[in-house]
Amino acid sequence: MKKSLLITTVVVLAVLALSFVACEPTNPVQMEETCIMIPLDSEIMPDIEGKTLRDYFDVLVEKGFLTYEMDGTMVVTINGRHADGNAKEYWMMYSNDPANTNSTWGTYEYDGVTYGSCTLGLNELPLTEGTTYVFMISQF
Repeated sequence: MKKSLLITTVVVLAVLALSFVACEPTNPVQMEETCIMIPLDSEIMPDIEGKTLRDYFDVLVEKGFLTYEMDGTMVVTINGRHADGNAKEYWMMYSNDPANTNSTWGTYEYDGVTYGSCTLGLNELPLTEGTTYVFMISQF
């Protein structure tokens, strides 16, 4: 009797523990060495009205998904990857939001999607539902 009660208790605790883990949001930030994909996730930031990409970055920082540093208006470090200005490296911003991109300034192809160069910086770029933002280390 004690053994079956113990087994039942362990199973219930295991199921409860797994249900809490399943409720944790997955990290939306996908990072490679020189490329970071950041899809706008409405579960992380449900109200995007009047918000900028900087606001979204700050929420991602609060939730532990992202770190970043800026020098003035330029992003210089994302998740520990520093763009070395002395080596003429810079973080370039791209998105799949046609209202805020200009493909004449450059594009980035990934998984069959073309992302255009953003026309505004992190502080001004308005959030648009369904948008994925791509940060790419480029050299000039």
